[in-house]
Amino acid sequence: MKAVSPTHIRVRGARMEVSLHDQWPQMLYGLKAWGEVLVITRNGSAVLGQTREYPELRFSHDFIHARSPEDAFDMDFPPFHSARLVVEERGEHFAYYVEFLDGRGDVLHKVCTTNASDMEQVLIWTEFHQGLSRPDESPMAALAHRWRRVQQRHWFGIEEAEEVQENSLSLLLLEARKRRFPIRLMTGNEGVVQAATMIPQRLVPSNGWMFCSDDTTGLHYDPETFGSLVVHHLSELQDHPPVSVLKCFDDRGELCLAVAPPEPDLLAEWGSLLNAAVCPR
Repeated sequence: MKAVSPTHIRVRGARMEVSLHDQWPQMLYGLKAWGEVLVITRNGSAVLGQTREYPELRFSHDFIHARSPEDAFDMDFPPFHSARLVVEERGEHFAYYVEFLDGRGDVLHKVCTTNASDMEQVLIWTEFHQGLSRPDESPMAALAHRWRRVQQRHWFGIEEAEEVQENSLSLLLLEARKRRFPIRLMTGNEGVVQAATMIPQRLVPSNGWMFCSDDTTGLHYDPETFGSLVVHHLSELQDHPPVSVLKCFDDRGELCLAVAPPEPDLLAEWGSLLNAAVCPR
């Protein structure tokens, strides 16, 4: 990174950080050139990651909102505050990833290189986007753009609901693995909602959390932080027929994870899966 200014570099032990500017649409648009990457979105209770090419986002006319054509990403940029490219030594190898943070310093969105990433493009992207973010113009508490704004679009509407057992998510993932049934996972925060379809192959404990994965998608979740789990029965949503969605809320009542069928044609099988795995509380 010879073309990166020392002004934008911070070294902390085996970790080097390059501060980046805050032109979010331009930065995100350029990530597709990295090739295959691991794309991650998280909150305090769930982390969803998927190995894929970064999507071609469609931006609103005012460039404060973006969505991917396949409806796997939904972004609001007002909560975005700063970004950094991190190079971290891990044994004999180095990890490269970019983090987008909010005003509290929490990571909203993260993109990591893989063995198949184009590292030359990563370096070009970093050199082009190096810089300093502008001072935050509005406090986090005043931001009107919240995750709730996109909940309805992602089958997160609040209709008839029933509370279910606290282990319902794990039981549902185990039953989906048994049946080799695809499920749609959705998680996010005030800046980013990410969705991915997975046929669970593994469900194991991981450093106090649970980890479920297939070959391209991984979900970490901490059941100890769930305040409640409910099944919401949605009578109608856009062009979809009635559907039931498992939703996990944290102890503050914030939605942190939702599980739904991947497509309307699988609603009957999804209903059978829910009935077999989820019990009312």
